[in-house]
Amino acid sequence: MVSLLETDPSLYEGAFPSFHKPSVIGEMCVTKQHDVLPGRCRAKYLYEKAIGQRCNFDLNIGYYQFEGKDVLHNEKLDVLLKWILIHSEPGSSLDKVCHGADFICWRGTLTRIACSPYEYLDGWRLAVVRYKSVIFICEFPTSEKILRLKSMSDRDKRMTYWGYKFEQYMTSDSLSVIFSHEFLEEEPHINEPVTNLGEFDVVVKARLGGRKEGFRILYSGETDCIDAGSLFFYDFEVLKMCIKKATDGIQSCLTVVYYILRRNIMIH
Repeated sequence: MVSLLETDPSLYEGAFPSFHKPSVIGEMCVTKQHDVLPGRCRAKYLYEKAIGQRCNFDLNIGYYQFEGKDVLHNEKLDVLLKWILIHSEPGSSLDKVCHGADFICWRGTLTRIACSPYEYLDGWRLAVVRYKSVIFICEFPTSEKILRLKSMSDRDKRMTYWGYKFEQYMTSDSLSVIFSHEFLEEEPHINEPVTNLGEFDVVVKARLGGRKEGFRILYSGETDCIDAGSLFFYDFEVLKMCIKKATDGIQSCLTVVYYILRRNIMIH
């Protein structure tokens, strides 16, 4: 028997099921070599001096020196599983290792599923494996997505680069404590080559539905930077021609991102 997921938006206009506020259970930095470093040793911090200021950022600077990921490489769940193994004690049960989760996946996978009734262009392809009591969900690129990535124009690649360059202008690599509640921000290194080969991820757990009939989910997602003063997480979004993606709010909500910092830019 084949069971289909209905995507008619009208079917989902009722009350949203109970969704408990996600709680952070871990942080990790992923290196260029895909090694996992627990904690925030390589996390970026919000450069607050730039907030509220009139900015004149040239987001094209360094475009030809960009160190970017292979967009066709699928990392699967490898990094997240490494984090789980690092925090596992020998002899621990699977339930304890996975923090009692029923499902484990990336934040992007949850976002994709949640937006399905409202997304008419992109499909998705998932592999689902149940090991004992835990269901692991791994996303694979569709043939349409692979074709789209292979067919990206220089303009498309440049617009993608703008987002990473904007992050470089808005973040610091480190900060120093001056007093108990005051920090000294390091200036952004805007003349260094931009790279997205490393990242800072937050690992969270949440419950969808009630305690009896609900599901516990453990997932992780990349976070652009941390506000050192409040310990809030930030995601950046560069608005190109005032186009906003509906998925941004959903994915930020899923990983306890309290702020999405938006900046309009002029396109020449």
